[in-house]
This record gives sequence, C-alpha cells and structure tokens, in this order.
Amino acid sequence: MDILWVVKCLLGLSDASQDNILQIIIESTTEKVLSYCKLSTLPSGLEKTVAEMAVKAYKKMSEGEVSSVKRGDVTVNFSVKAVSDVFKGYTRILNVYRRARPTWKEE
Repeated sequence: MDILWVVKCLLGLSDASQDNILQIIIESTTEKVLSYCKLSTLPSGLEKTVAEMAVKAYKKMSEGEVSSVKRGDVTVNFSVKAVSDVFKGYTRILNVYRRARPTWKEE
C-alpha cells in the first residue's frame, strides 16, 4: 500500500504540492511507531494506522504545533505535546504489534 496516497485521500489532496512535507511526516511517524513497537520493519497491518497518525500530525502542523523536521533543506519539528497527541488513541492498536524485545540484533 502506498501510505502517501492514503494520506492524500484522507486529506482530500489531489495535487503534489504537499507531497514532500507529507512524506517527511509519514517517515517520522513510521520511525516513531517502529521504535514504540520495537520493530525493524512496518507490518502491513499498521500501514493504515500510520496513515491516520500522519494525517493527525499534518493537521497538528497546520494548527502550528510543529516547529521543524529536517529532510535535505526542509526541516519540521513536532512539539512534545503534538507527538503525544498523535499517539493518543492508537496505543491499543500499536500494543498488538509491540514486542518485548527489539526485532533487530544489537552488536
């Protein structure tokens, strides 16, 4: 599934003008979900959840709760409150996939 396409559909966007920032938000959300669940790859069962969380993060950004994240020359940071708000309501779903130990090997 193309998470970017799902996010754009949920937001009602049809052009590519927001694709870069949406991709950054998707990547950031995916990294946070993987870290929380202690996984190295995103299961297909979490793709729609990540898309919904990315939409929520995008809306938080639109409300001014983002200060910066960096990708190349572009930077966008979420406030601590914005990150916790994005996770709110999703921990039950994420806990289904959460591991007791990381799936990657530490050396």
